[in-house]
Amino acid sequence: MTSISDDLERAGPRKFSYQALAVATYNFSDERKLGEGGFGCVYKGYLIDLDLPIAVKKISRSSRQGKKEYVTEVKIISMLRHRNLVQLIGWCHEKSQFLLAYEFMPNRSLDVHLFGDRSSLVWPVRFKITIGLASALLYLHEDCEQCVRGASRHQVQQYNAGLKL
Repeated sequence: MTSISDDLERAGPRKFSYQALAVATYNFSDERKLGEGGFGCVYKGYLIDLDLPIAVKKISRSSRQGKKEYVTEVKIISMLRHRNLVQLIGWCHEKSQFLLAYEFMPNRSLDVHLFGDRSSLVWPVRFKITIGLASALLYLHEDCEQCVRGASRHQVQQYNAGLKL
């Protein structure tokens, strides 16, 4: 039987220590919190060694996402390569914690811009975003069918659209 680390190291993204991600997010401080959902909190971080801003998803211990779902998520997202999909930079499983480090999206999540109180997207920009989303969905359904075949509908659904403008 293989360990979580063995399974994930074969997946491709970088393995981070808990300490490295804690330092990157100022120990997961509230000031760095970008949002909170059913699976946990997301924090803004910065990897000095890579000169790279990141978003760190810290999966809540009360989350129903177990080890199997975590490994599946890392494996699937690691295989996805599309300009309109947020990239997984790395992962961490230490101290009974499950963490995922993603490419940071400075423009935040798409839903904030579409449905937020201060939605300022003009229709030509919304159209461009729709074309980008359609392109990403086409990639997921046709080019990456094998990647997502093993994923549950919920795992694919929870993969939020980041706004890359």
